[in-house]
Amino acid sequence: MASDRTSQVAIAVREAIQLSIERGIAAVGRQDGFAANPATRIAIPEQLGKIESVLRLAGQDERVDRFAVSLNRAAEHAAPAARAPLLITASELALDDAARILAAGDTAATDALRRGALGRAIAALNPAVAEAMDRVGTARRYKRFVKGSQFGGLVREAPIDLEAYVVGHTVEGIFHAIGQEERRIRTDPAARPTARLREVFGAQR
Repeated sequence: MASDRTSQVAIAVREAIQLSIERGIAAVGRQDGFAANPATRIAIPEQLGKIESVLRLAGQDERVDRFAVSLNRAAEHAAPAARAPLLITASELALDDAARILAAGDTAATDALRRGALGRAIAALNPAVAEAMDRVGTARRYKRFVKGSQFGGLVREAPIDLEAYVVGHTVEGIFHAIGQEERRIRTDPAARPTARLREVFGAQR
């Protein structure tokens, strides 16, 4: 009986991870999935803060906002590319310690997923972000953002890798969303669509 319980816990934890991935990717990989959520919204890089301030003081809010939105739109378009590698990693996770994950913090499964999948997720997002940035015109928005600013020279002296910046924030936003979904499964009975999830996670509360 103990082994049966261990097996059920392992299956439920894996199921919870996979469901959290599906829901998390769906949450961020859509219009305003990043832009409208303060927890995932991608801000203009700090290195460009002086330019942003100058433009806003000059009444160029629209130019700034369009550039910022393009960063978020690129992340929203690219996020689904991480789905497959994340699900593969979830299926490969050794869940011998599933009981420990189950009893740990509200994002313990997400933390385990992150340790195993971060590299894969970034590898998948690199080309996806590059393509998405091209699609939404991020480079064009960036040039308009910098053009005419008295601080434009600072950018030329210390160029910013916008693709790497967006990839980094995209992967962080994805794991944040997955963690939120895991927390919801753990705390909200309505978020558990299967009998196994209801039984295993319901017993923890």
